[in-house]
Amino acid sequence: ICTGLSLFCTRLRSLYQCMTVNTCEPGSAVTDLQRVSGNTMLMRILTILWRPMMWSVEKAAATSIFLATSEKVDKVSGRFFGNCKEKKIAAKWIDADVQQRIWDFCEAACKDYLQ
Repeated sequence: ICTGLSLFCTRLRSLYQCMTVNTCEPGSAVTDLQRVSGNTMLMRILTILWRPMMWSVEKAAATSIFLATSEKVDKVSGRFFGNCKEKKIAAKWIDADVQQRIWDFCEAACKDYLQ
């Protein structure tokens, strides 16, 4: 996913230089979204076990809000953020061929909406 998002950010920035585009690690937040993951006994058990490691909604939203509002990242683009700070993506996850395939797929999927 990081490969595709990194490319997406870089490509959008090159096409629309008036905007900044970054990737935000969403984390795992305590919301009602788990209810749509399947109402099986296994999912209920996994949700209970995972809950202590989940963030509050406020903490999970903090990085998105930081990227949308902070002057610290006003001119920063094509980066990956989590916990309100930049995180590095390992080089092995950045593959130009995979990035191009993802871009081509997304471009084809959105073509009718971008005209």
